[in-house]
Amino acid sequence: MKIKVIRPKFTSRHCFMNTLPPEQIQVWILHWRSMTDWVKENWGILEEKEIEQYTSFVKYEDMMRGALGRIAVKKISSSYLGKETKDIQIESGHFGKPYLCCSGRRLSINYNLSHSGEIVMLAFGRDVPIGVDVQEIKQMQEYQRLAEYYFSPEERAAVIRQNNIELFFEYWTAKEAYVKAIGCGLYKDFASFSVKIGGISSERYSNQIWRICQIAVDKCHKACLAYGMRNENEL
Repeated sequence: MKIKVIRPKFTSRHCFMNTLPPEQIQVWILHWRSMTDWVKENWGILEEKEIEQYTSFVKYEDMMRGALGRIAVKKISSSYLGKETKDIQIESGHFGKPYLCCSGRRLSINYNLSHSGEIVMLAFGRDVPIGVDVQEIKQMQEYQRLAEYYFSPEERAAVIRQNNIELFFEYWTAKEAYVKAIGCGLYKDFASFSVKIGGISSERYSNQIWRICQIAVDKCHKACLAYGMRNENEL
């Protein structure tokens, strides 16, 4: 499976036009502050319930990150499918994992999104379960205590031994991307499994193995993608 990272330049109204080959996962990295005008121009794509949700946020940045992610999902997926954005519906499955529908039928394109700090990140793939997570690197005195509580023994030991907050966020984004990929979200105990960044998770889930890939964003953010395959030859 090939991973393609897309960092669009928003100088053209056709910036979201793209195709999605079956052997490829595409990861889109968007900077919300540079896209506020674009979000306002495309606000009408949102459904009434979505507008109510995002306008209820207290912080402006939370509203913009959420709205940008939702609009971008519809614009990108409609381009992949050759459909109008109004024909794309976003539904939620077990544990709240979102999926795409058209005319009540679930589509073969899977997606996942995450946002933090300046970044909204989206990942798309055909017939492959995926999860993505991005986190702004923040200085936290308690990060070693969080590692002791949420990480597996080997992950916890590595973070404490290196005393490195960036390593903490590498593990955190990898673990969150994984639980989002398998569809459990935060309902799965983070300490119950280990991840290997650039490798596979320590467990086989739903008869699949799970690859963990770090995505380079910038010096202020860490991000990971997780996806599942039936055997290691497909990774």
